[in-house]
Amino acid sequence: MWTEDMWTARGIAANQEANAVFPEDVPAKGWTAGSPTRWNPESFAREQLRGLVRQVFSVTAALPVRQMVFSPVEPEVELAGICLQVAQTLSEERLKDVALATAAKFPADACTLPLKQLANQVQRHLWLFKAGECGGNRNSEAPGFAFLAELRAQFQYSIVTTAAVCDSAAAIETAQFSDGVVLVISAHSTKRVAALKAKRLLEEARARVLGTILVDREFPIPESLYRRL
Repeated sequence: MWTEDMWTARGIAANQEANAVFPEDVPAKGWTAGSPTRWNPESFAREQLRGLVRQVFSVTAALPVRQMVFSPVEPEVELAGICLQVAQTLSEERLKDVALATAAKFPADACTLPLKQLANQVQRHLWLFKAGECGGNRNSEAPGFAFLAELRAQFQYSIVTTAAVCDSAAAIETAQFSDGVVLVISAHSTKRVAALKAKRLLEEARARVLGTILVDREFPIPESLYRRL
C-alpha cells in the first residue's frame, strides 16, 4: 500500500481491541492449536507487537533505539491505543523501566523531581505521563527537549507521542531529538500523498524514520482460507 522502503507493522491492532491482519501474513502460531477452523486474533496481534518491539528495539542494532517517537501523519489518526500496547509489550519483553509520554505540551525545562514521582505507574516497569503533569505552560507547543533528555536519563526506554507531522514543526523537532520515529497511518483517512509528504519532511530534517504502522483497517478472512490452514 505504501512505499517499499517504509516498514509496516501490518498486523497491529486497529484500535485497542480490533486487530487488522493480512491473510497472507498469518503464521501457524496465530491459529488455535487443534482447531484449524478457528483463529485467535488477540494471540496474533500480541505476536505482531512482540515482533515490532524486537525489531525496533534490537539490542544488537548498530544504532540502538532507547527513545522512540510515534507521530501521526494527520490529526485524525489516534495514537493512544497502539502506543500503550507497544509500551506494555516493551516493558514485558525487556523487563526494563519504560516511560510513555506526550511531548507536545510538556514544559521546556526538565522537572526537578525524579520523574517516576510525577507519573502514573501502571505496571511493574511501565510509567505513563500526561501532558502538563510537570507544570509549566500547558498551552505551549514546545516539545520540551530538557524533559525528553530527562526521560532518556531516568528510564531505560521511552516512547513519546507527538502532534501530526504534516501540521507541527514541534513534531519534527521531537523526531530529530529522538533515536527514531514511527509514522502512524490510518487506512480510513490517510491519503498516500500525505504519508509521502510526512516521510519527506522527516527525511529532510534528517530524522531517523524507523517505519510505519497501519491502523484502522480490518481484513475479514474467508471461511475457505480457514479450511486451507
